[in-house]
Order: sequence, then C-alpha cells, then structure tokens
Amino acid sequence: MEWEPLRTAKKLNVREGAGGSTDPHSVELDDAKKSTIKAGAVIVATGLAWRRLDDSTKANELIGSGVYYQALVTDAEYTKGQEIAMVGGGNSTGQAVVYFAQFAKKVTMIVRTDLSKMSAYLVDEINALKAAGKVEILLNTEVKLCEADGNKQLKNLKVGPKGSKNQANRDIPTRWLYVLIGGAPNTDWLGGRLQLDSQSKTVLTGRDVTGQTGLTSTATSVPGVYAVGDVQFGAPPRVGGAVGRGAAALAELFGYIAKNKQYFPTYAGKPGKNEHRS
Repeated sequence: MEWEPLRTAKKLNVREGAGGSTDPHSVELDDAKKSTIKAGAVIVATGLAWRRLDDSTKANELIGSGVYYQALVTDAEYTKGQEIAMVGGGNSTGQAVVYFAQFAKKVTMIVRTDLSKMSAYLVDEINALKAAGKVEILLNTEVKLCEADGNKQLKNLKVGPKGSKNQANRDIPTRWLYVLIGGAPNTDWLGGRLQLDSQSKTVLTGRDVTGQTGLTSTATSVPGVYAVGDVQFGAPPRVGGAVGRGAAALAELFGYIAKNKQYFPTYAGKPGKNEHRS
C-alpha cells in the first residue's frame, strides 16, 4: 500500500474491454512528474469542492490565515474569548454557530438571504443565543472585503447589503472567518467516464446506474470503480454515513477481487517511469 499525500487526482482512465484483459484502470496525478497510478480497482471518495467567496473579497488570499472553509471542532477552543464571524445560512452553519458560541465571546452570522433553509430547532437555539448576546445575525448581507494586518493575517471584515454596489457599510473586526456555504461534488476530474446524475453531478451507483442490473451499492457504471461519500448520488451529508459506505465499498471491493483475480496483483507489464501500481 502506498500513501500519496498532497497529490490530487487529475484524470481517471478506465479499463477498456473485458474478459481476459489485464489492463488496469489508472489515475493521473497533478504533480510535477505527471505521475500515473495503475490499479485493478478504484474507489472514488473525492468529496466536495467547497464554494468560495468571490476573489474580489480577497478572502481566498487569507485561507489558513484567518479565513477557513471548514469549521473544525478542534478550532473552537482557540476562539475562546474572541469575536468570530461565520458566513452561511444552512444547517452546517447553524450547528457551527451553536457549538462555537460556547467558546467565542461572540459569533456574528453573515447570511446572504435568510434562515429559511435552516432547521427550526437550530433557529430556536441561535435566537436564544442572540437574546443572550452571544450571537448577532446579519441577514441579506455579504462580505465585501477581508482586510489583513502587516503579517497577512485577517484583522477586519467589511460587509454590506447583498448585491449592493455601494460596497461595505460596516466593519467587523475579527481574526476568524468561517465560510460555510456548501460545495459541489468533486467529479469534474472523472471526465464523463462514469455515469453522473444530471442535476447534482454526483456519481450514480448500484440501482441508480442506468442500463445495468445486479450492481452492488457503491459500484459505478464501470466495473472495478466504486464511489462513496459526498460524490455518491443520494448519499446523506453525514460523517457516519460516509464511514459506513466506505466500509461497504471495501467489502464489495474484496468481492470484486475474488471474481477478477487477473487484475490483482498480476498486471502483465512493468510499470513505466513515474507510474505506480496498486
């Protein structure tokens, strides 16, 4: 087993033909060497590409320096006694606001529209925190500009009415901005080689694959390729669910190996330069 940290899949090439073919699937990487990993089977678990604030806000110049696109539980304690800001109006934002409010001095919610997409119980909890002075809610508001200090760390937000051309009408001094506005499934790199749902662009698996029957729950339209997590059509956005589907994919993979031993591990051919075999 090889671990390939800090390398991103750029392109999926699927095995052509069937029967006695021993050609592997392959995944091209985006590293400087243009490496290729050859594999008898592939599990696609590339998750979401987080939606970002517009570049004009300069938020993306400060990622990791005060601007974050995930609110980690482990971050909360570091915000103790400080004023922080969160962008978003969905359940993920609501859950983060409720949790971080236990540590931060104050959480300012910046919501581009309203809270109509948030579960009622979260709205109730947030309103209770608002009444206690722990949360401020800015509706129909968006970040216009993220300002940095001399060390290129976030120090201030300029916010204003959604869609306004008059720029900001308020400053929010803060060292912490969490942007939780959802994401899109990271499936562009698949290049149309797997069946995708036309609307969500997630990978179809199992019974949802058209023109095929008898597929296991995480199997895609291409034999030996599986999909789990946020890229899988119909998968609930829950960590526990992703873990369970990952375990299911592993079990299905072992079943595939048992029936297709020609692909594992005796690929007929020596890997070329900058190629790996799994």
